[in-house]
Amino acid sequence: MKISSIVLITLLTLGLGSCARQETDSDAREAGRKAHEAARKAGQAAHEIAEETEQAAKKAGRELQKTTRELREGWKDADRENQSNDRK
Repeated sequence: MKISSIVLITLLTLGLGSCARQETDSDAREAGRKAHEAARKAGQAAHEIAEETEQAAKKAGRELQKTTRELREGWKDADRENQSNDRK
């Protein structure tokens, strides 16, 4: 009787242990899926931010070129006025 009780308890313990392990594995898989999904969303957001930043940098570059061109033209105009005033 004692041996059969020990065998029965051992089998029940192993059976319950394997059930708990499967739940842990499925929980781990679910957590892995959620982590993968979160990482994917973070990657997409980072990509969108990078594209927006690139567009903003291009726009800023164009504005800087425009401003530089205007500054250069103003400098040349002032230089011409200064030279014409020196000649008079």
